[in-house]
Amino acid sequence: SNQGSAYIYERSGPGWIFKAKLTASDPSADDVFGFDVAISGQTVVVGAFGDDFGAATQQGSAYVYVRSNGTWSEQQKLVAGDGAQGDSFGISVAVSGDTLVVGASGDDFGAVAGQGSAYVYVRSGTSWSLQQKLFASDGLGQDGFGNSVDIDADLAVVGASSDDAGATTNVGAAYAFSRVGTAWSQQGKLVAPTG
Repeated sequence: SNQGSAYIYERSGPGWIFKAKLTASDPSADDVFGFDVAISGQTVVVGAFGDDFGAATQQGSAYVYVRSNGTWSEQQKLVAGDGAQGDSFGISVAVSGDTLVVGASGDDFGAVAGQGSAYVYVRSGTSWSLQQKLFASDGLGQDGFGNSVDIDADLAVVGASSDDAGATTNVGAAYAFSRVGTAWSQQGKLVAPTG
């Protein structure tokens, strides 16, 4: 149960037409495949944050699909090279052209549990490779950095829904990153003025 799936629909006039059902090539129970999805042109990314790797439960993964001649097929399964139990890699996904971001809100930073991270991948031909791993400059344990992600070309935003503001817990924040060449750097931290 809870293997998950994602459905592709295309708009036709005022309505939507079902085109495909996407499932993982290696499904297993509680993968939660489809918890988050993103699309850009002919590319779809599907997160499966509950995916297990042996005893490393909920390490997570993300699957990339591409459309060719009207047919959707899996291009690559992405996993964190440094993934560990409870990372929740794939809890959030975003794609823009040949760049995608995958959130891992449960990722530990050294001894700091659950600080979270986000992984940026780029596509060359048909292969995706890690470009950079993103962290919050002021991240703390259980911030949930990576709970949500978005990207537009060379700009990325990563949400940290449990970030604290002084003594006020779980106010939340969003971190903006920009890419120059192949390097990403944090440009700012966004917080609600009345958080």
